[in-house]
Amino acid sequence: MSYQTFRIFYMSISMNEKENFLSLWDFNKTFVCRYATPAFGCEIYEMVGIGAFFFGASIYSIYYFVNYNKKKKIRGKNYFFDQNAFFWLTLIVWELFRFLLSLIPFPYNSSSLKIVFVGLHHIFLFIPMCFLILIVCDLLFSYRNPGTNALFFFQCLSVLFFFTFIGIAIYISFYDIDIPDDPEATLSLWAACSDLIILVFFTYPAFRLLSAIKYPMIQPDQRGCIKWHTFGIIIFDILFFLRMLYNAAHYFEINGIQKWVNEHVNNGDFKPDQQARIWNFFFYFLFDCIPTLISIIAVIQLNHHDAMFNENPYYTHENE
Repeated sequence: MSYQTFRIFYMSISMNEKENFLSLWDFNKTFVCRYATPAFGCEIYEMVGIGAFFFGASIYSIYYFVNYNKKKKIRGKNYFFDQNAFFWLTLIVWELFRFLLSLIPFPYNSSSLKIVFVGLHHIFLFIPMCFLILIVCDLLFSYRNPGTNALFFFQCLSVLFFFTFIGIAIYISFYDIDIPDDPEATLSLWAACSDLIILVFFTYPAFRLLSAIKYPMIQPDQRGCIKWHTFGIIIFDILFFLRMLYNAAHYFEINGIQKWVNEHVNNGDFKPDQQARIWNFFFYFLFDCIPTLISIIAVIQLNHHDAMFNENPYYTHENE
């Protein structure tokens, strides 16, 4: 459509239709700014900090992913199912997705906000965390040495469960009830279940792996690393336990914090008031940024330890 054609079309629209269009845009802007809180277009500039974190994390993840592939080619190793590569790929997708959500005011309505901002938000974080669990279990299996058949069965079972759980989230996003005043409510139970899965299936293998590494003795150069790993696992567990409680309480309508946030979200003119904005910033920082950072550090350290173990299978290897 040329500019002249568009101008003729625009001039032919009645004044009432123009006012209706503008009022619809104002409503969408208010809805987007209150519930999606992007930095640009809504003057919520603290979200620039969240976006900057995920942009920087994505650049580092891309750099590490490229180096990982180079080292894999040098070693001549080609895996049918490389959970490390899948972890970095899905983590990069999550980081770039979260970077865009933090900055750009997409024209959401109630349904698309639930699907994109809520549903994909949880799914894209859930996926790399699942691969993190597989990486931990794979290294633990290296110590236990259950055999390639057992490892392949575990991977197939994990992938089947993974796709089933993701399918449930997609179904809920499209077909569950719609609550315009609280778009996150319908997916909050699924989010709580995903947090519980990550909490349980990461914590037990992670502590078992630490026990295997420490047996029969801790190498002198590993003492500080073991302490930091233990601290990281505890912080990771606390964050996902709090996420689980928050989402479960939200679904069962007993979350006083969420009710307080909803009240303050609607207090502003077209965006949340200052108290809600402060809460949103620290909520996203604690429950989006910190788990992402911990997962990056964990996989790098696990790859480093795996490389040492491959060079020397008796390096702190567990004797049974």
